[in-house]
Amino acid sequence: MEKEKHLSDSKVQRKIEAEVLKKLGDSERFNTDIFPFSFHLDGYRFDVDGVIGVSEIDGHYQFEENIHLFEVYARIGKLESGHKRKLNGDVLKLITVERQIRKTSSIQPLTINKYIVLVHKPIKDQIEGKNWFASTLHLFGFEVVVVEISEEDMKKLESTIKDQAEGFKERKKKK
Repeated sequence: MEKEKHLSDSKVQRKIEAEVLKKLGDSERFNTDIFPFSFHLDGYRFDVDGVIGVSEIDGHYQFEENIHLFEVYARIGKLESGHKRKLNGDVLKLITVERQIRKTSSIQPLTINKYIVLVHKPIKDQIEGKNWFASTLHLFGFEVVVVEISEEDMKKLESTIKDQAEGFKERKKKK
């Protein structure tokens, strides 16, 4: 018997995020694979959607002199407070990972580029407006990148987001 899909399931978004990183890695700009990576730093695990220039060998991190850290946000529409918290968390995570890499790497100079990758230009417009979040992105050297997704994926994303909103309403009713 097939398990019923939970309304808040984010499997579609995770699949789109992986495709977006593949597309970005295949681009002329990067022309290399971008892999998800888990950093274990100061006793905590930090899962980063994508990295270039970092590997782990026998439990030790190997850093190249140019590192790229990516967090993908597969969402469309108006950002609500919970969505903004998710983006805030992603930014804070990449800042923390960057600081920890700088503390542990012997490579000097070390360049670490941080990216928030979106699939919908209107979200970029929302986060790059005149607000403290845009100021934070600028201050900490983030680049916001939009990667186009197919119309089919856009429809899947719209449907998933609608289902997630319904799931959220259902959870609130039960409380």
